[in-house]
Amino acid sequence: MRTDLHRSVVEPAVSSPDALLNRIAWRILPFLFICYVLCNIDRSNVAIAHLEFSAEIGLSAAQYGLGASLFFIGYILFEVPSNMMLERFGARFTLTRIMVLWGLVTAGFMLVQSVGGFYLARILLGIAEAGFLPGMILYLSYWFPASRRGRITSWFTLGIPVAGVIGSPLSSFLMVYFDGWHGLSGWKWMFIMEGGITVLLGVLAWVVLDDKPSTSKHLNSDEKQTLIDAIEREQTGPRETVVNHRLLTTLRSPVTLALGFVYFAIVMSMVVLNYWAPSFIKEAVGGTTSTIAMLSAGLYAVGALGMIVMGWLSDRYMQRRRFVAAALVAGALAYSVIASQWVSGFSSYSVLMLAAFFTYGAMPVFWSIPASVMSKQQAAIGIAAISALANVAGMIGPAIIGWSKSATGFYAAGIYLIAVTLLLGAVVVMLRYSKPA
Repeated sequence: MRTDLHRSVVEPAVSSPDALLNRIAWRILPFLFICYVLCNIDRSNVAIAHLEFSAEIGLSAAQYGLGASLFFIGYILFEVPSNMMLERFGARFTLTRIMVLWGLVTAGFMLVQSVGGFYLARILLGIAEAGFLPGMILYLSYWFPASRRGRITSWFTLGIPVAGVIGSPLSSFLMVYFDGWHGLSGWKWMFIMEGGITVLLGVLAWVVLDDKPSTSKHLNSDEKQTLIDAIEREQTGPRETVVNHRLLTTLRSPVTLALGFVYFAIVMSMVVLNYWAPSFIKEAVGGTTSTIAMLSAGLYAVGALGMIVMGWLSDRYMQRRRFVAAALVAGALAYSVIASQWVSGFSSYSVLMLAAFFTYGAMPVFWSIPASVMSKQQAAIGIAAISALANVAGMIGPAIIGWSKSATGFYAAGIYLIAVTLLLGAVVVMLRYSKPA
């Protein structure tokens, strides 16, 4: 009896699975969320910056679209190797490496003085950032069971629209407020400051994160086992031997290719909103740079709402595919209305908000699917491969919109292409190429 009393005093009580998962979520999600916000700000801050630096370096609309797309060359090539490094060296090392490198490259944009320099900087940024999103999707699958991944992923990926909400006004403020300070243009100070914050957070990641539940310094042995058991019980992907996770086998898998195309459709829409929404708004509504930045932020706020609502509903009903398909069809219809020019002015902006709600809302629901239909051995390579394949859309999407504008004087041809791609993605996600999700 005395031993039992001593044990109850010395050893902390084991949390219930729900309480334990909530505690873990509050510990790691806010930090990862902030990191992802910075990721998206540093990736897309050229959307605001180019409104001023294009004149300084002689950058045309087509050249800007190409430069925005070149980011994805390095990003695509280094996605899979980066995720393999995460699996081998751990999340702390990988996240610190990625964030410090992309922060330094972002700050280095202040050195750009020519079109060629802009192209090179965008390629280097893609190489530095490669692996962050798929790495964090894989990392979250280590810590949360399948039944929670819709909500958990939605709170993490909320970093994309939140970056849009605060990123454009923040970048605009830095450009205006610091313009001319120590003889530098405002857009240069914007890159220096936003890149520097990323470097600091990258160093902090080494302190904040644990690699896996089994090696956590923040859980006792009973809590580690409770968490591992909860995740294992909901493992719905095939249980394969380690030989089946070979690189080429996973890359050629119908699951990888199909999900890669579905995410391709989502990314096609999202990157066009990231890089061209300010230009769409300027043409439809007009206004100053600050007004356009605020209206762009409104799009991302609606996208954030879509992520929260659809992530919660998909966990409640566990119908991942149907929610993704419905969102892509709705997004396609919204883009078709915009391209047809049936509406104009603020009506056009309202339809653009619908496109943002559904395409952004599809993203966290989609990322709940891969870990549920892949084995643990496949996941490290498969998730990165899906992201890499899909981000080809990031490489061609902005360039197609730029070509459409330069060749025809309007964006209609490029926007129609987005709508068709979204419809095809809705069809593919409903195919029974694997276990239902």
